[in-house]
Amino acid sequence: MKQETLALLKILTRSQQDIRRGKLKTLDAARASLERRIRNFKNEQEATSRPNWIM
Repeated sequence: MKQETLALLKILTRSQQDIRRGKLKTLDAARASLERRIRNFKNEQEATSRPNWIM
């Protein structure tokens, strides 16, 4: 429980620091970034699961 609490406090602190620095994304930009990361991850998984002779 103590480690979880410390981890959450670190996340909150970092978030507040990012806000002060102006490192924010719009909701649309965050969604697009997340979708791109998911798509890249899926592509990597598919590439590693194919037999070598197909590549």
